[in-house]
Amino acid sequence: MGWVEEYDEWYDTSFGKRAFQKEKKLLETLIPIEKGKVLEVGTGTGRFGEWLKERGFLVVGMDISYPMLLFTKKEERVKYLVQADAHHLPFKDSAFDMVMIITSLEFMKEPLQALREVYRVSKGLILLGVLNALSLIGIVRRIKSKWRKSWYSGVPFYNIWRLKKLFYRAAEGDKVKVQNIIWRTTLYPRFFPSTSILPLGGFIGVRVVLRKE
Repeated sequence: MGWVEEYDEWYDTSFGKRAFQKEKKLLETLIPIEKGKVLEVGTGTGRFGEWLKERGFLVVGMDISYPMLLFTKKEERVKYLVQADAHHLPFKDSAFDMVMIITSLEFMKEPLQALREVYRVSKGLILLGVLNALSLIGIVRRIKSKWRKSWYSGVPFYNIWRLKKLFYRAAEGDKVKVQNIIWRTTLYPRFFPSTSILPLGGFIGVRVVLRKE
């Protein structure tokens, strides 16, 4: 089994299935449109892109990893695929109704530059999901990554305040302003009362609305 197949099979584990369902449910509450053209930056093996495609969106999946894109194509999850670097997106300004970034910002070398590119190619709507640095899941994964090599070794984790600061910094200038940020969390421990308004869930979903000149 290759590393791409190993990565994708996590979604078929007991916890992976639970996490995927809860993350989709939360993200669904943050999407204000019912149709349109969506770019997924860091589409990976296409699980989230396929979910949006099934909801009726026209999805373009973009990733820097050719093996990931090849796997996604083989599984027929996303029809339109592009290999590119998130820091230099090969698309025209305001080409997409929405840009989605799910658990990919953590792996970008220059997240500020990547967000500026995302802002450029979006008409004004960004949907983002990250693992929460303040959650039990985030803390455990950070500790484990220090002792053994994993997907998250050396990867920065975000909390909602760090994300907000990044969003506003990416919009500095006259052409783009952050108009609105709405966030929710999910993936609480089973013994914890589930509520999306606390900043402690394992997964943060964020909707950013831009005002573009």
